[in-house]
Amino acid sequence: MKNRRYGAWGFLACLLAIVGIALFFFLEHTQEFVYYYREQHQIFLNDSDYMMSLLKPIGGFAVLITQWLVQFFVLPYMGAAISTLLCVISAIFFFLTFHRIINNNWWLLPLAYLPSAYYCLSLSDVTVPYEGLVAIVLFAICLWLFSLLWKRRWLLKIIGGLVLVLLYFYLAGPISFTLPKKSNSAFQTLLEQIHYADTEEWDKVIKVEGISSANDVQMNYLNLALSRQDRLIDDLFAYPQKGITSLISQDARYTDVGVLMSRIYYEIGAIGAAQNEAFSSMVGITYGNPSMSKLLVKTYLINGYYALAEKQINMLEKTTFYADWASQQRRFLYNDAEVEDDPELGMKRHYLAQNDRFTMLYGPIADLIEILSNNPDNRQAAEYLASTFLLAKDMDSVNAFLNQYGDKGCLTTLPQRLQEAMALIHQTDYDYCLAHGVSEETLQSFDSFKRTLATLRSQGRDLRALNPQYGKTFWYYYIR
Repeated sequence: MKNRRYGAWGFLACLLAIVGIALFFFLEHTQEFVYYYREQHQIFLNDSDYMMSLLKPIGGFAVLITQWLVQFFVLPYMGAAISTLLCVISAIFFFLTFHRIINNNWWLLPLAYLPSAYYCLSLSDVTVPYEGLVAIVLFAICLWLFSLLWKRRWLLKIIGGLVLVLLYFYLAGPISFTLPKKSNSAFQTLLEQIHYADTEEWDKVIKVEGISSANDVQMNYLNLALSRQDRLIDDLFAYPQKGITSLISQDARYTDVGVLMSRIYYEIGAIGAAQNEAFSSMVGITYGNPSMSKLLVKTYLINGYYALAEKQINMLEKTTFYADWASQQRRFLYNDAEVEDDPELGMKRHYLAQNDRFTMLYGPIADLIEILSNNPDNRQAAEYLASTFLLAKDMDSVNAFLNQYGDKGCLTTLPQRLQEAMALIHQTDYDYCLAHGVSEETLQSFDSFKRTLATLRSQGRDLRALNPQYGKTFWYYYIR
């Protein structure tokens, strides 16, 4: 009889493990980048005052446990592993409750997974609070504690039940349980881009599947990644650009767009605007954002705001996964020489405009012109400005840009797409083109393009026939 009981419990343990393993792989496959996103929307401090501030409100215990767990989502697989563990714990306590109340209940084990597993599906929507999963575990534990009173007298059950209800409400009561929503594939693509931008894996940002030219934010991340690899102009038309909003989005209503803008502004050297957007994003995200905090440290150091940088460093040093990075930044505090010797910070400080503003006040084009006029060596700003003119098909502005910056430090070698633009602008004067950086090969290719285009038009054929050979050129983009 004892062996049969051990065998039954062993079978149940195996069933529990099998369902848990299947759930882990499902969650890792469907929510990997959701977990990374959640981790970036909080800064958990290993500080007693901070923890007490989380604990004080009703439901604060669930918030504290959640934040402590979510900080580990920065590690691969930990999001799915922790979520699965919470589901297993809740299933165990739900099943133990069934076991005390219903006989011959082994078949209820799959149902014990239902509340937490069902809630896990809803977590693919990042607006659904992760605290809800922790609340389910706490509910399962409280329900099991109540089941211990199941065979007691009715008065004890009523009193015990009331105490447990109050306890649960205090620990996790205000946490709402939100029903699952339909996953948005466009947002899933963006989540992947955001994660790889957070980890500065720019090549992976470009390779994310599902990037759409109709989605400005996705295209902004793609073009930012190209710029970080010094490929923006040369590879601009290797991707389906829509227009100038593919470079810098005009929709700043959402916090995620603010995070993106801070990164773009930092890239082009608009340090004041980057600082403003990063700070606004930190304020807009209830529990902070580690990447924006790191960016604030950089902008403060570049500007020489050492006391503000130190404040952010002090905070990050109280975290588990960002403390080492923060400590490494201490060598820059109150040390201009160290900042100026750093390849990244020194270059950004060198590019600082005298009237560096906290906002891109006059729009991206006007501000890019001003940034570049202050420092013609700023290659990132030059590529963004030139790309803006190319995407707008503004040939007068492209020509003016080439006349002003074609031989400056930012463009010592004329990028291929600008060679194509110059050939188009000065197609009646190849000598001028050759004297200003256009290669013989580019001019020959342009002649071939014009002949093929004339043939297609004379035959009334679809101009998309040019795409296989010329799809990555400015010429093809210009006639679309």
